[in-house]
Amino acid sequence: MHNTFDLPIAKEESERVDTLRYTWEKVLGQATEYQHLLGEIQPNFRGSLISNIAQFQVDCKTFFSDYAEVCIECLRRVVANGWFGACHQFVVKNTILYL
Repeated sequence: MHNTFDLPIAKEESERVDTLRYTWEKVLGQATEYQHLLGEIQPNFRGSLISNIAQFQVDCKTFFSDYAEVCIECLRRVVANGWFGACHQFVVKNTILYL
Protein backbone atom coordinates (compact mmCIF):
# COMPACT_ATOMS: atom_id res chain seq x y z
CA MET A 1 0.00 0.00 0.00
CA HIS A 2 2.83 2.33 0.82
CA ASN A 3 4.54 1.50 -2.45
CA THR A 4 1.32 1.79 -4.46
CA PHE A 5 0.64 5.34 -3.35
CA ASP A 6 4.31 6.26 -2.95
CA LEU A 7 3.89 7.25 0.68
CA PRO A 8 6.98 8.23 2.60
CA ILE A 9 7.89 5.77 5.34
CA ALA A 10 10.94 5.55 7.56
CA LYS A 11 13.39 2.75 6.79
CA GLU A 12 13.26 1.57 10.43
CA GLU A 13 9.49 1.13 10.26
CA SER A 14 9.79 -0.81 7.02
CA GLU A 15 12.36 -3.11 8.65
CA ARG A 16 10.08 -3.58 11.66
CA VAL A 17 7.27 -4.68 9.35
CA ASP A 18 9.56 -7.18 7.65
CA THR A 19 10.79 -8.49 11.02
CA LEU A 20 7.23 -8.78 12.27
CA ARG A 21 6.18 -10.68 9.13
CA TYR A 22 9.17 -13.04 9.45
CA THR A 23 8.49 -13.62 13.16
CA TRP A 24 4.80 -14.30 12.51
CA GLU A 25 5.63 -16.86 9.81
CA LYS A 26 8.08 -18.51 12.21
CA VAL A 27 5.42 -18.69 14.96
CA LEU A 28 2.94 -20.23 12.52
CA GLY A 29 5.52 -22.83 11.52
CA GLN A 30 6.21 -23.74 15.14
CA ALA A 31 2.49 -23.97 15.87
CA THR A 32 2.07 -26.40 12.99
CA GLU A 33 5.00 -28.52 14.23
CA TYR A 34 3.60 -28.70 17.75
CA GLN A 35 0.15 -29.52 16.42
CA HIS A 36 1.59 -32.51 14.54
CA LEU A 37 3.62 -33.58 17.59
CA LEU A 38 0.56 -33.45 19.83
CA GLY A 39 -1.42 -35.42 17.28
CA GLU A 40 1.24 -38.15 17.35
CA ILE A 41 1.52 -38.47 21.14
CA GLN A 42 -2.16 -38.01 21.96
CA PRO A 43 -3.15 -41.71 21.58
CA ASN A 44 -0.58 -42.76 24.23
CA PHE A 45 -1.84 -40.23 26.74
CA ARG A 46 -5.46 -41.08 25.98
CA GLY A 47 -4.92 -44.75 26.79
CA SER A 48 -3.09 -43.87 29.98
CA LEU A 49 -5.81 -41.42 30.98
CA ILE A 50 -8.56 -43.99 30.44
CA SER A 51 -6.78 -46.63 32.54
CA ASN A 52 -6.00 -44.09 35.29
CA ILE A 53 -9.65 -42.99 35.41
CA ALA A 54 -10.77 -46.62 35.68
CA GLN A 55 -8.36 -47.19 38.59
CA PHE A 56 -9.53 -43.96 40.24
CA GLN A 57 -13.14 -45.13 40.04
CA VAL A 58 -12.20 -48.42 41.70
CA ASP A 59 -10.29 -46.55 44.42
CA CYS A 60 -13.27 -44.24 45.01
CA LYS A 61 -15.68 -47.15 45.36
CA THR A 62 -13.33 -48.84 47.83
CA PHE A 63 -12.92 -45.63 49.83
CA PHE A 64 -16.65 -44.94 49.98
CA SER A 65 -17.36 -48.53 50.97
CA ASP A 66 -14.76 -48.42 53.77
CA TYR A 67 -16.02 -45.01 54.89
CA ALA A 68 -19.61 -46.25 54.99
CA GLU A 69 -18.53 -49.21 57.15
CA VAL A 70 -16.82 -46.82 59.55
CA CYS A 71 -19.87 -44.56 59.78
CA ILE A 72 -22.22 -47.49 60.34
CA GLU A 73 -19.98 -48.92 63.07
CA CYS A 74 -19.73 -45.53 64.74
CA LEU A 75 -23.50 -45.07 64.68
CA ARG A 76 -23.99 -48.54 66.14
CA ARG A 77 -21.69 -47.64 69.05
CA VAL A 78 -23.44 -44.33 69.60
CA VAL A 79 -26.85 -46.01 69.72
CA ALA A 80 -25.65 -48.98 71.78
CA ASN A 81 -23.92 -46.80 74.40
CA GLY A 82 -26.40 -43.95 74.39
CA TRP A 83 -23.67 -41.46 73.43
CA PHE A 84 -24.61 -38.21 71.86
CA GLY A 85 -21.04 -37.47 70.77
CA ALA A 86 -18.86 -39.19 68.18
CA CYS A 87 -16.90 -42.38 68.78
CA HIS A 88 -13.49 -41.85 70.31
CA GLN A 89 -11.55 -44.24 68.13
CA PHE A 90 -11.75 -47.64 66.53
CA VAL A 91 -9.83 -49.79 64.10
CA VAL A 92 -10.81 -50.48 60.50
CA LYS A 93 -8.51 -52.60 58.38
CA ASN A 94 -5.46 -52.01 60.62
CA THR A 95 -5.94 -48.22 60.63
CA ILE A 96 -6.94 -46.26 63.70
CA LEU A 97 -9.50 -43.64 62.78
CA TYR A 98 -10.35 -40.77 65.09
CA LEU A 99 -13.82 -39.32 64.76
